[in-house]
Amino acid sequence: MIQLAYLIKALQEFTLIGNGPQYGAASGFQPAQIIAEVLAHKDWMPEWSDIPAATHTSLATAYLQNWYNQFSSYTVAEYYAGEDGGGRPWASATDVPVEDDFMSDLGGQIWYMLPRFRAIGVPASLTNQVSAWAATLFPAGNWAVDNSATCNADLSSCTSD
Repeated sequence: MIQLAYLIKALQEFTLIGNGPQYGAASGFQPAQIIAEVLAHKDWMPEWSDIPAATHTSLATAYLQNWYNQFSSYTVAEYYAGEDGGGRPWASATDVPVEDDFMSDLGGQIWYMLPRFRAIGVPASLTNQVSAWAATLFPAGNWAVDNSATCNADLSSCTSD
């Protein structure tokens, strides 16, 4: 629950600054810093072991919906204009998310998390909605492959990895 509280707080903090992703890492919304995939990452699953699976799914679904609501409120142009701390754009039409680092690059994070969220029970209707939005940011990604991916039981790998 502490992990979830930190995620919620990060989403609030980066939203409250009032600047979108086009302002960059120094003073804007920092999408790659709000790492939602930890709610469905193999290394974090032991933290949820005492929580009923249905509760974990419910909390992850609610968080992903709020994450999506905030992230999709910005335009593609705003994401393309903004840069992370290393000078790399948050998103690009030529970026292929499956090749991105899932811990530091927005495209990689989204690509990595969606099949894992489905594997823990988050409805495909929500993950497909996120995927359709992500395809506007990263049109070079094969989002159909990510949408149809399955994961092994411990979430250490998915067919889209």
